Amino acid sequence: MSVYRYRIRIRRPRIRLPKIKLPRIPKPKIHLPNIQLPHIELPNIQLPHIELPELPHIDLPQLLPNIELPDIQLPEFPSLIPSKPCDSSPCQWEWGYCSQACGEGVQYPYVIVAEGPCGSCNLPEEQTCDQGCCPVDCTWGSWEPWGSCSASCGVGLQNRTRGYNHTSSCGGSACYGYSVAWKRCLVKRCPIDCVWGHWSPWDQCDVSCGGGTRTRRRDIAVKNPFEGAMCQGSANETQSCNDICCPVDCKWREFGNWSECTKTCGGGTQLRERSFERFGSCGGAVCSGEATEERLCNDLCCPTDCAWTPWTAWGNCDLTCGNGTQERSRTISEETTCGGADCQGPSVENRVCNINCCPVDCAVTNWSEWSSCPPTCGVLTFSKRNREVITPSACEGQNCPALEELKPCELICFNSANTSNSACECLPGWTGDCCDTDIDECIEPAPVCTGLNMACENTMGVCSEMCKHIRRIFKTFK
Repeated sequence: MSVYRYRIRIRRPRIRLPKIKLPRIPKPKIHLPNIQLPHIELPNIQLPHIELPELPHIDLPQLLPNIELPDIQLPEFPSLIPSKPCDSSPCQWEWGYCSQACGEGVQYPYVIVAEGPCGSCNLPEEQTCDQGCCPVDCTWGSWEPWGSCSASCGVGLQNRTRGYNHTSSCGGSACYGYSVAWKRCLVKRCPIDCVWGHWSPWDQCDVSCGGGTRTRRRDIAVKNPFEGAMCQGSANETQSCNDICCPVDCKWREFGNWSECTKTCGGGTQLRERSFERFGSCGGAVCSGEATEERLCNDLCCPTDCAWTPWTAWGNCDLTCGNGTQERSRTISEETTCGGADCQGPSVENRVCNINCCPVDCAVTNWSEWSSCPPTCGVLTFSKRNREVITPSACEGQNCPALEELKPCELICFNSANTSNSACECLPGWTGDCCDTDIDECIEPAPVCTGLNMACENTMGVCSEMCKHIRRIFKTFK
C-alpha cells in the first residue's frame, strides 16, 4: 500500500484560482505545450496522515505515449495550430491575509489574473505583518507531587502546589482555581486495642452442698483490628460455691464369700467380711452391724497330731569367748487327739557359742628397787629398776608395758660449780670434771702484777699488792 503525505500552507479559507485554458490536443500523438502554472500560496495546514489504498498499476506509455513528466514538451505543428500573436501581458497579484490574527505573522502575494502565455509574473517574497498584541490567557503550571500525609495512621491531610506558567495579558482570561490543593489521605489504619465487655452475672452453683463451681462470662466489646493489642485474660471465670458439706448416710457393701474353714474336722470357723461403701458424714446416719461375721464349720472329731510351737530364739551365750553354750526351747502347741501322732524330738536344744579365743592382757610383776648410784663426780650416771612378764598378751589383749626404767643420779660438783647441761660448770680458778682442781694463776696464764710492793699469790686467782697499809684486790676471770 502506497502512503502519501501532504503539507499545505493555507493563508485564508477561500482561495481564488485563475482560470486556465489549455489548448485542445488532437488525437494523434500530441505534445502538450510547456504550461507554467501560477504560484499559489496556501495556509500552512497540517493534514492528518492518510492511508490511501494501493492503486492498480497503470502503464502510462500505453495511455500517453511519448509523454515526459513533469516537463512536457510538445513539438510544433504549424499545420495544426493556427498562427496568431502570443499574449505577453503580465499577471496581476495582491497581498493575502496575515497568517496570524494577532501579533507578528507572515503574508504572501497571490495572483489575481494570470499572465499571458508569453508574459511574466514576478511575485515578491513573503513579508512580515503585525496584527497587534495577542491576548494571552493565564495558564497554570503542573502540580507538584503530593506531600506527605499529616497523620501516620488514620485519616489525615496532604497537599500539593502549583505555580503560573503565564499570567494573563492583552485581555486574556485569568487563571481559575487554587494554587494549593488538599485531599484526605490514609497511610494505614490506626491499631485499635481489644476491650472486654462487662462480666455477666454468676451462674447458679452446680451443687447445693459439698463444694461446687459457678461461672460467669464476658465477651469482647471492641476487637483489635489493624494489629491492635489483644485482650488479656480469659473470657470465662470460675469460682467455688456451696462449700458446706452435704449429709451423707453410712452404707455397707454386701458381704463377701465365706472363707475356707479353719479346720477340716474337729470344729473350725469360717469368716466373711464386708466394707463401707461410704462413710457417714456431715450429720448422716452411722452404719449399724459388724464388718465381720463368723460361723462354725467341720465340727466332726478328727485325728490331731501333736504339734510343737516354733523354737524360741537362741538364748544368751554363757561365755563371751572360749567356747560357751546357749539354749533354745519349744512347747507343745497342740495335743494329740482322736488317735493322732505324738510329738517327736526334745523340747530343749543346746549348741556351742563364742568359740573365738578370749583376749588375754599382759601381766607383769611389780617394779624392783632402784639400783644404787656409782660414787663418781662430774659425770652424769643413771639408776635403774625393772620388772618381769608374768602372763604374755594373747588374742589382741593389751600389750606388755615397758620392763625397765632409768633415772639420772645426782651430779656431784665441788667449789660451788654449776650443774646445768648435765655437767659441772666450774667457777674461775677451778678445773676438772668435778671442779676440784685449783688453777695456779701465777703460772698460766700469768697475771699482770705491776707497781711497787705488788706480788702474786695463788689464792683463787687473786693478785695482791701491799702498799702503805692499803690492800687492793683484783680478781681476774677467764
